[in-house]
Amino acid sequence: MLPFALAIISLVAAGFALWPVLNGSPAGALGGETDSVLGRLLQRKRTLFENLGDLELEHSMGKMPTQDYESMRDALELQAALVLEHIDLLQRTRASDNHDAAARFCILCGESLPARARFCSACGGKVA
Repeated sequence: MLPFALAIISLVAAGFALWPVLNGSPAGALGGETDSVLGRLLQRKRTLFENLGDLELEHSMGKMPTQDYESMRDALELQAALVLEHIDLLQRTRASDNHDAAARFCILCGESLPARARFCSACGGKVA
């Protein structure tokens, strides 16, 4: 009886873990824009800014001592500055590698865009 119960639990856990893959979900459902380095950096930037906002909220509600808040804020701001620097460097490198003045990138997912694109083919975002 015990081996049967363990087998059922294992199957349910495996099904739950593999559901997005078996269901044919896009990469975004599996953890964000992980298909490119720039996409991962943009996702990390969003996460860091969300964390900074949450940290500010926790401090303003009095749930966090000022000393802890300041040290955590400084660490998050440093990480965000490094990520922004990497994003900028990567975008400049990509632009110079293309040798095409019309080369553009989606600001949402980082994919390169054709010269006349009005929407990103990867994420569907509107191109400015």
